[in-house]
Amino acid sequence: MPAYIYLGDSEGRTPTSNPEIDTLIAKLRERTQDDWRVLERTCRGPRTGFWRRRTTVMRYELMRGTGDKEFQMVNFWAPRGSSMNFFVSAEVLVAYLDGLLSYSPSSHP
Repeated sequence: MPAYIYLGDSEGRTPTSNPEIDTLIAKLRERTQDDWRVLERTCRGPRTGFWRRRTTVMRYELMRGTGDKEFQMVNFWAPRGSSMNFFVSAEVLVAYLDGLLSYSPSSHP
């Protein structure tokens, strides 16, 4: 079952801290003429020891516009058996965006 979210006009349009993601999203918007958005979130990982600090990692959510302010969240594969995996690393998102760009309709007439 797909998950949907409602976003404001500026949500997901601000540049992320990763310039490669920003470049790929801009190319994808231009090529597909769809409203793609990326939300960047800072997540805290588990402690690796009693006296150690928690690690902080960046995670990204990818969404595609389906109507007026309504967006479908892209669900990525999860190795742990969970069926809901919206927050992914930059590497996973870049690989997914590269795949979308290589098979977009404008690149294969």
